[in-house]
Amino acid sequence: MASVLISLIGKGRNDPNSPSRAGYQTATYQFDDGQTHATSFFGLAAWNYLRGQNPPTDRWVIMGTPASAWASLADVVDLPDQDEALGHLLSWSDRLRALADRNAVTQADLAAFPHIQSGQPLADHLTLVLLPDGETRADHAQLVTTLINHLHPGDRLTFDITHGYRHLPVLLTFAATSLRFLMDITVERVLYGKFEGAFKDDRGESITPVVDLTLCAEMAEQAAAFTTFHLTGHHEALAPMFPGAQDSLRRLSFFESINFVTDAKKLANDVTKVLHDRQPERTHDAPLLESIAQELAKATRWATQGKLPQRMLERARFLRAHGQNLAAVMLYFEAVQKQGEALISKAELEATDFKERGKLRFAQAQRSMSKSVKDGLKDLRDLRNLLFHVARPSKKDLQQAMHDPAAFDALLDHIDAAVEAVVGGTS
Repeated sequence: MASVLISLIGKGRNDPNSPSRAGYQTATYQFDDGQTHATSFFGLAAWNYLRGQNPPTDRWVIMGTPASAWASLADVVDLPDQDEALGHLLSWSDRLRALADRNAVTQADLAAFPHIQSGQPLADHLTLVLLPDGETRADHAQLVTTLINHLHPGDRLTFDITHGYRHLPVLLTFAATSLRFLMDITVERVLYGKFEGAFKDDRGESITPVVDLTLCAEMAEQAAAFTTFHLTGHHEALAPMFPGAQDSLRRLSFFESINFVTDAKKLANDVTKVLHDRQPERTHDAPLLESIAQELAKATRWATQGKLPQRMLERARFLRAHGQNLAAVMLYFEAVQKQGEALISKAELEATDFKERGKLRFAQAQRSMSKSVKDGLKDLRDLRNLLFHVARPSKKDLQQAMHDPAAFDALLDHIDAAVEAVVGGTS
């Protein structure tokens, strides 16, 4: 796991004043915190800036096509003092410029870049990577494969798209966000040196602003977290978005995972209060966060309404909606048990043999209920015993339900209606 800067290099504009005679124009780039870095290649400004952060960026990967202005990389570090080394560098630059004109740069040509040879300052950090032009679907697939081959699980990425070639920045950043779950890749920042936005500062010096497009990366992370929540029902993925409810959300997620419905109520109330009291985020700061907060409030509402049997019913429905049928059946059953227990005197319950108390609760719960409700509760009891004791179903309808998802879903619909008839709804 490392912090990685990925810079893209396009064709550039020839600058006769650059030592490489094929570089970008020099600019003084200014970051949000006021730091400035003067260079002809923005990637170097980003690299120096990120190396000074905590933690510092570990690796720098520059990606471009066979026609990119690779020769301009001769300008990214101080020129060597020795005539022989300088001649070698400029010779490499001239050769790369001629190859780029013919769209003929190879990976072997990039590997000969003097500044990444053994013993050089960037040898342990910088990698030059050749990409296809990205004109065809096959190119797109090769581009993604190349990106994957130069990343490691858990890497945190900063994209520098300043000098990117045409549509390659879009393809690469989109590909990287799609690796969120496959490789635990996080796109932390997206930077763009806005050369055309240069302005004069108070001293009359030309300053080129760095546009931080990190909001896009943050939205991708928020969307990934919400997707996890939406598919699994676990709130913990959303906890980092709501600092005031972070601990409560994590503990609530734990209690829900073990079906501790009673313990979940207070935590859900805490979360609901934080969500209710928080100031709505300004849409230009966090356009997704308010919608996510609303969905989270809906998802935790089950634990704050009604009596315990009703909360169990609502939680069972939530679990069922997220494909957790075994846990849902357990809570359906416990909801009926709790409702039945409330109808029995404490003395009667204590006078009943422990092993028979479950039957007593169930009998009390379905007393005075219609035949349809009683049939639904019987199906619930049979299904619960079947699932928890891994028994073979003897009833024909249960046999069908255990081999047909549609039939199983219909059976749960019948059970759900019966349980609601017993415990009542929360709405």
